[in-house]
Amino acid sequence: MTSRNNRTLHSSVSEAHDNDLIVSTREIFLHGYMDEEEDSGIDGRLSNRFLKNLRILESMNANPIIIHQHSTGGEWESGMMIYDAIQQSAASFIFVCHGMAASMGSLIPQAAYKKGIRLTMPNCYWLIHEGEQEISGTVKQVQSYYELSRVSKSHMYDIYTTVCVGSGDHFKGMSKSKTRNYIRRKLESKEDWWLTAQDAVKYGFVDGMVGSTKYKSIMDVKKGLV
Repeated sequence: MTSRNNRTLHSSVSEAHDNDLIVSTREIFLHGYMDEEEDSGIDGRLSNRFLKNLRILESMNANPIIIHQHSTGGEWESGMMIYDAIQQSAASFIFVCHGMAASMGSLIPQAAYKKGIRLTMPNCYWLIHEGEQEISGTVKQVQSYYELSRVSKSHMYDIYTTVCVGSGDHFKGMSKSKTRNYIRRKLESKEDWWLTAQDAVKYGFVDGMVGSTKYKSIMDVKKGLV
């Protein structure tokens, strides 16, 4: 290997570890950071870095972008910032979920619905729930935030319902209202609805599983989108 190739490889490695981005292959890595031995989850730091990385790739061309996500969940507002950025992008996406797609981490991949392909790794576990709320302040402030949380929860159900009706074999022939009620009942009875990768495909939270007959590899999927 020449010194020039060595420099290129070193640059790509540093790029991935320092900035969660590989420009040459158009890949973004979406994950929390370890703060005091705990995953920071989806927060403002993560969403702002993602937006910058996305804009860098968008400025180059509109070729497909691969997003690798491992997520234990996190803030609604930061997650929806990422969701909106993907939705408004001119690029197509291959969204790949690794390890865990929990809470907000199960909602963000839905931004790639009809904008590319949503994939799960075979051993990625999914968690669907309404999330947690911590409210403090004056009575009026608590009431105001509660009203906002009801709006965000309804929006969450809208997103899940749309993708499940559109791609979930389990919901074929079922109306949107019945699908929404099914998801709501699941969350009310279980609170935390855990799914295997196969379950996530069956219910429509993703389009397929990496390694399956239809989606043998990420690179094969990318070739199909170019």
